[in-house]
Amino acid sequence: MINDLGMYVQADGDVGDATHRTGLAAGLNLLLGNEQRAKEIKDILIKNCEVSSGVWIRHPGGHQPTYTNQITNMSRDQVCRVMFAMAVLGEKNVIKHWLLQMTKRCFLHQNNCDPTNGSWRPRDVMTIGEWRNIIRGLNLWVLYPVLVVFDLVFLLEIPIRSKWDGGSMLYPDIYFATKKFPTPFAFLAKYAIKKTTCLDEIMNNHDPIHKNGCAELQPLFKQLSEKM
Repeated sequence: MINDLGMYVQADGDVGDATHRTGLAAGLNLLLGNEQRAKEIKDILIKNCEVSSGVWIRHPGGHQPTYTNQITNMSRDQVCRVMFAMAVLGEKNVIKHWLLQMTKRCFLHQNNCDPTNGSWRPRDVMTIGEWRNIIRGLNLWVLYPVLVVFDLVFLLEIPIRSKWDGGSMLYPDIYFATKKFPTPFAFLAKYAIKKTTCLDEIMNNHDPIHKNGCAELQPLFKQLSEKM
């Protein structure tokens, strides 16, 4: 569902994955040619979830305010979809501000707090998948040779993807990779992922009835699959 702030959330209103889903909505809309809608969602995302330069939260308040609005609970799976959206939309300043904060933390994410008991936990590490989108989003064409290697990793990620949310990460990233600084491995990954059950997994993940997902994302992924 889309809540009163315009954030994309679970069918029951839970906002724990709001940045992940809203980032997907912004990026997917741009890839599908819905530029105005993509910009509207991007503005909503920045207004509600970037609490200071390059620092993000999952959602302001919500059902779990001590969890969703704490910067120490912003994990890689959430912010990677935010930066995917910013890369697709060409929001270089937003990306740079976030990358500066990541550099200060030695490329570790914000989440150093266990949400179940408040104790310390190891931070998530920045991944190749994030770097792929950042290089493309910042128009760093001089790093094209690096992208060739990083896109090769798609072919390793596809067979070992999480059946829960792996498709939501890979499907749009692969499509973006074939449109911005495309490499041979990006096109090969595009062909390979279409031979999997990835789209079915995505539909299952966002099923609002049986999986408490976000129904508004399902038609966006279906449209993207038709363009793949």
